Amino acid sequence: MRILIVSLFLLLCMIFSFTYAQEKEHVYTPHPHKHKQHAKVKNPIPMDEQTIKKGAELYERYCIGCHGKAGRAGGRLALAKAVYVHGDTDGEIFHAISAGVKGTAMRAFNKDLTEDMRWNLVNYVKNLITTDSPGGKTIERPGKQIRQTNVKEYTLTYYLLNLSERGEMMKLMEGHSVLGMKKGADVTNHLMVYIQKPDGKIVPGDVAFLLIDPDGKDFSTMTMGMYGGYGADINMKIKGSYTIKAKIVIEGRDIVRLEDEFTFQMN
Repeated sequence: MRILIVSLFLLLCMIFSFTYAQEKEHVYTPHPHKHKQHAKVKNPIPMDEQTIKKGAELYERYCIGCHGKAGRAGGRLALAKAVYVHGDTDGEIFHAISAGVKGTAMRAFNKDLTEDMRWNLVNYVKNLITTDSPGGKTIERPGKQIRQTNVKEYTLTYYLLNLSERGEMMKLMEGHSVLGMKKGADVTNHLMVYIQKPDGKIVPGDVAFLLIDPDGKDFSTMTMGMYGGYGADINMKIKGSYTIKAKIVIEGRDIVRLEDEFTFQMN
């Protein structure tokens, strides 16, 4: 009985510590949760056409690289949806922008942007939540399309970017530590895949690539959701035939797993 009481006490301490840590700062967790003290904070700037426009200009400069045009990035980076993992009140969104989200590429903007600028961003983001914009169909995709195929009911479209195209895309993400993005001479290209339903809507999920080069050496990497798709830096220095495999997990009412494999000739 004593052991049971001690175990319950320790469990309660762990739960309290985790809750306190979440309240103190945004720590990444895949499950929706609230930050009560930030949810109580009121937005001092009314949402109107002028503040939304100001927020849109800031979004184009600081946010579009990760969260995509009109908030329609892939996976958990999408903003144009009703439920936010870290809370969808004005105060919670303001805190996520200000303090960042620990364990992710979302950095803090409290030193780059004034309070008013951050509140204008909140108004723009809230406008995305409540506006049913067409999203993914209008996203301009950089690079060269190298494959399009259907797996189950989903359409997978792959684009290969050279370093110049990658550089242009990444200008909007300066200052971020991004999953799937590397530095050094080993990077020669950037591989993107877009996942869509039959109606053309972008599908959120998690994607990993496995590449096997002409010499038989393999390289695997997770991807980062951006521009409505998922991408990662790759090395295709050697000329010849590459085997490219993609593993995709789509979360929803039911978890859907997709696998695709193809060859690409690098000349």
